[in-house]
Amino acid sequence: MDTINWQLSSFCQEGSSCLNVGEIPGSPIGMVAVRESDDPANVVVARPERLGALLRSIRTGRFTALSGR
Repeated sequence: MDTINWQLSSFCQEGSSCLNVGEIPGSPIGMVAVRESDDPANVVVARPERLGALLRSIRTGRFTALSGR
């Protein structure tokens, strides 16, 4: 996954763990890769619409029960 042009999240604070996102070059449906800056070897790959659905669910608080809040 070295050919991915990684972009840093706009919510990233200097010195903190951050997410990097990038489109996988040559992917016919524009697959998206996501990784944590502290552990760049672990990469999650998803279709853009699936990643969007996950992000919308997180924003609406759908997963707060999993965090114990």
